This record gives sequence, structure tokens and C-alpha cells, in this order.
Amino acid sequence: TVRLRSGRFSASQMPDGDLAIEVIGGPTLTVRVEDHKLSFLAESERPPRAVMSFADLGVAGDLLSGDLSAIAGVSSGAISMRGMLSMVDNVNRILDRVTHYLSA
Repeated sequence: TVRLRSGRFSASQMPDGDLAIEVIGGPTLTVRVEDHKLSFLAESERPPRAVMSFADLGVAGDLLSGDLSAIAGVSSGAISMRGMLSMVDNVNRILDRVTHYLSA
């Protein structure tokens, strides 16, 4: 479907490496990109190429539910990003579609 193609397109734009998605004072999830395929790890043995941090679980939930845009979160300081930002940007595009994927 179109939704899957758009996710695959975003993945195709990502270089290999790890992206840490972390909640300050809470859990961290690693998104590993290898050959434009994404997998998820609870822990990583190597340093991430990029990091996306959320102030708390509520901010992460608001982003996933579509109640907060990444731009608004970064502007307010509730979301921060560092490292290879093209990785963060493309994962964010996929995260923006979570509600669409779940409703399919």
C-alpha cells in the first residue's frame, strides 16, 4: 500500500548505524539501520550515530498519537536531537505515520 511504500522510502534514505530514542530518566530504544532495513534493540553495544530525546513519556506519547509535532516539541525543548540528523528526520517521518499504520 501507499503507507508501506512511504515508510520504505524513508528507510531507503537512511545511512547504516544506530539511532537512540530515549526518554530522559526512562527507557531507551535503539533503532538499527542496516541496508535500509530497520530493527529495534533494547540495548546497543555501539555508540549511536544519532539521538532523539524526549523530556518524558507523555511527550513521546503525544508525538506518536499525533497530538504533538516534532517541530513544536523541538521548539519548546521537550524533544531534542543530535548527531546524524538525516537519520532522526527519516525516523520521525515514519513515527508521524504510526497512527495511520495502526488504523490500517
